[in-house]
Amino acid sequence: MLAPKSAETPPLTLTRRSVPPHAYPNHRRARRARRHRPRARHRHPRNRQHVPCSGSVATPNSSSAGLVADCNALIASKSALGGSGKLNWAVGTPITQWDGVVVHRGEQRVTRLDLQRRGLSGRIPAELGRLSAL
Repeated sequence: MLAPKSAETPPLTLTRRSVPPHAYPNHRRARRARRHRPRARHRHPRNRQHVPCSGSVATPNSSSAGLVADCNALIASKSALGGSGKLNWAVGTPITQWDGVVVHRGEQRVTRLDLQRRGLSGRIPAELGRLSAL
């Protein structure tokens, strides 16, 4: 059973002074904090502006656009390939010297990929599907 309220204790009331202003969701400081919060950028592989292989040692300036696209696809798929094996796929190494990569000189495209016995494991990366001349 509830005890009757005595006249000595005042009822508990919350005033704007007892609660910090930013605790109210529509207060101007709370709205400003939401408005100036940094937003996460949507990162999608097709929206990347940076092209690592363009004009690099891997694909010199005289290379075709197809070879640059193949180089970008291989660089993107390198991180998905796991296991104990190492690949020398880097923009600082010519693509013709990359492990397991065969470039057809006439077409200047990657025409063969031999990754057997390289100690790699995991799923085949989707980026390898962009190698249209295999």
